[in-house]
Amino acid sequence: MKKYIFTESQIKKIVDDQINEQNAERSFILRVQKFLNEIFAKDKTFKPLVVDGKTGPNSATEAAIMKLQSLIKLPSYENVDGVWGSALEDAMKKNRPDLYKIWESKYKPGFFSDFFD
Repeated sequence: MKKYIFTESQIKKIVDDQINEQNAERSFILRVQKFLNEIFAKDKTFKPLVVDGKTGPNSATEAAIMKLQSLIKLPSYENVDGVWGSALEDAMKKNRPDLYKIWESKYKPGFFSDFFD
């Protein structure tokens, strides 16, 4: 077994980096949840998501992303898997520019939204 010796500042950097990464992911999921609530607001079968920044297997957020993936018709080589990624955004941009415009203008992370969220 290897032993590692860290200084207090090294441990602080590791912890801070981990917290920042988790906060960025949570912030992104919050945006996705708000977007999904907006675009499915008129769908009577859609139960609005709790905007809490949480997702994962078998979650309501994962199911809503899968609903969006089916709606935007992902390319045949992509799976409807409930994961938000570049394939989803690319397909939305191509097949549903109306939805992509909402995502891009109000929810997509970027320079200004990251500072003024």
